[in-house]
Amino acid sequence: MTSDTFEDLYNDGEDYGSASKYMPTGGFQFMKVVDDRQLGSSPPVRRASVRRRRSSIRSKMHIQPLVQNSKQVEFHEDLNLRSNSGKTSATFRVLEDFEEINILGVGTYGKVYLVKDLITGQLYAKKTIRKAKISVDAKLLKNSRNEKDILARISHPGIVKLFYCFHDEENIDFILEYIPGGEIFYHLQNTKWFSEDTTAFYMAQVAESIQHLHSLGIVYRDLKPENVLLNAKGHAILTDFGLSSTDEVCRSLLGTPEFTAPEVLQGESYSFPADWWSFGVMIYDMLCGGVPFKGSNPEKLLKKIGTGKVQFPNSVMISEDAKDLIKKLLKKSPGQRIAVDDKFEEFKKHRFFRKVNWKELRDHTPPIVPDCENLEEACNFDKSYIQEALEKDKKLQDKTNGGVSPFMSVNPNVPNTPNKFDDSMFKGFSFCASNSFIEKHFENMKINEQ
Repeated sequence: MTSDTFEDLYNDGEDYGSASKYMPTGGFQFMKVVDDRQLGSSPPVRRASVRRRRSSIRSKMHIQPLVQNSKQVEFHEDLNLRSNSGKTSATFRVLEDFEEINILGVGTYGKVYLVKDLITGQLYAKKTIRKAKISVDAKLLKNSRNEKDILARISHPGIVKLFYCFHDEENIDFILEYIPGGEIFYHLQNTKWFSEDTTAFYMAQVAESIQHLHSLGIVYRDLKPENVLLNAKGHAILTDFGLSSTDEVCRSLLGTPEFTAPEVLQGESYSFPADWWSFGVMIYDMLCGGVPFKGSNPEKLLKKIGTGKVQFPNSVMISEDAKDLIKKLLKKSPGQRIAVDDKFEEFKKHRFFRKVNWKELRDHTPPIVPDCENLEEACNFDKSYIQEALEKDKKLQDKTNGGVSPFMSVNPNVPNTPNKFDDSMFKGFSFCASNSFIEKHFENMKINEQ
């Protein structure tokens, strides 16, 4: 594995240089960037070990200066349609139909807004990605296209829904299901840790979502509390598919370091078991108030992930059932990890889930019911964090005149990095779900509200 697949291991402003044998050969350059995985809220910390939001690893980019193309792109130039009923009817929509009324998140590559459909009055989340940010690297562009393609084909109660995708001369805009309850990360920060019953309930819902993805040949690659949101009723919804892959055997170094499996960090090929490692880390994080492997710098962190033993804090009561499952999920070798995908029914019978009613998992009242009285206020998304991120984003834009981050390296000799903005690379991004798919979603929402 080459070194050009690793960016922003730690987002704390320090340059740690290259690492040891626990990292892929070639050395890594760590760059101070604000990662666009950091969307949502950041309430008061629950532990010193989690003072920052956990940032996803991205590909290090070799880029050339961009020249903005003035060409106007037609919306829906290649309209894709989805329908649960097999019908392909869809109403022609444009981006101007969706009015921004609040902001939910800010990142390097764009922003997430709360928007209202001016025609129907329904609320959505709009994820806006700057074309100038992702067009400079084929891998970033592929990740964004994968996100659209994956969400366009999936309909699952535990996975965020995509309704529309537009693009113009500056941005790609995903119109997504609005999930108003905020991140599990948000609620975890407020309570320090969850009880085993709460953790088992939510991780059972997450397990169903991950297993469904795997059944479709999709590796999620970035499971963490920041990427699981609660809907208005308090059920877990998996979001943010920007790092997901439809290649069942992967080699790219992507994910969030504290949650990433050893085989990924060591540059080996990997597949579905890497997601179940992250699943185990997330259980530990929710029960113990922190991740199992920590390091003061990337080298130490990766060494602990590669060779360290799982230890449980004395300050928290954790059952032997929970410890057993975590240890089985956090086996260093993916071949020794507990089998989940091929034996999912057996996995569900593990004693950690003994109180979970899997058949009625989405019908029960969840342990956490978020405050969603006024959906337009987006009260479960931390405004102070968003304001701070907006200020950082503005400073970055001022430095680069709206272009590319000054912390990213420039290499004019690297192929597939265009000298000017070429909109043809975005062909195929437009998408519109069928009327029946959208209507069914909002009908189900009304039923659930009763």
